[in-house]
Amino acid sequence: LNRWYAMSIQPLADEAGKVYGGMSIRVDVHDQVSNVLQLVANAQVAEFGSFGLLREGASGQPELVAHGEQANMGLDSAAAATLLAGQFDGPEGFGEITASDGETYLVSWRKIENWDWTLYGIGKKADFMAQSVQALIIQSVMMVVGTLLISLVAGWLAARTLRPVRDIIQRLERLGKGDLTDRFPAVPPASRNEVHILYDYLRRTQANLQRTIGTVRASVEEINLGANEIAAGNTDLSSRTEQQAAALQQTAASMEE
Repeated sequence: LNRWYAMSIQPLADEAGKVYGGMSIRVDVHDQVSNVLQLVANAQVAEFGSFGLLREGASGQPELVAHGEQANMGLDSAAAATLLAGQFDGPEGFGEITASDGETYLVSWRKIENWDWTLYGIGKKADFMAQSVQALIIQSVMMVVGTLLISLVAGWLAARTLRPVRDIIQRLERLGKGDLTDRFPAVPPASRNEVHILYDYLRRTQANLQRTIGTVRASVEEINLGANEIAAGNTDLSSRTEQQAAALQQTAASMEE
């Protein structure tokens, strides 16, 4: 009937262990197995390969139960089954098969427990290698683009970080030249940011310099005022001295007459 069944056989024995019969259970799994075979025949391996199922036939020769478009390597089913069976030397594995036309195929297989089947995936080596090269090119391009993006972001972050430092350096240069008129940006009182701390120190330094210079100017003005007063007193004393000298000269002249 060409249908698939799952069967279990349990022997029946007497107390002495002599088998006098058996009990078998058979379940119709034709629809389920047909669906699996259809899935194997239609599925693809990485867009280039195909799946196949290999088993040992009733005559002892390997045969393909189901296979996709490339799973028979362009050969007839019997030749493909013989070539594949010679490759599958273990429960699972991976290898290369060269078909009669010289085309090299990559194949991976695994035997299915409780079933005399071997599931394998196969495809042309050239197709897989071409896909690998294309994937490497795409990955390389993505790495280059990613590197450029990282460089741009790093440059932007560095510029953003160094901008306040350059501003502080310029303010220090102006402060060193005696310019105390700069207004510093407001700094949060509880900030632990190093740039904010530098701004705060620079602002306080400017304020201290302004107070020191103001004190020096006030002292200089007091000194200038005292010096002016002393100079005025000296001028007045000189004028009086000259007047007294003139008076003495007049007195001396009168006494000579």
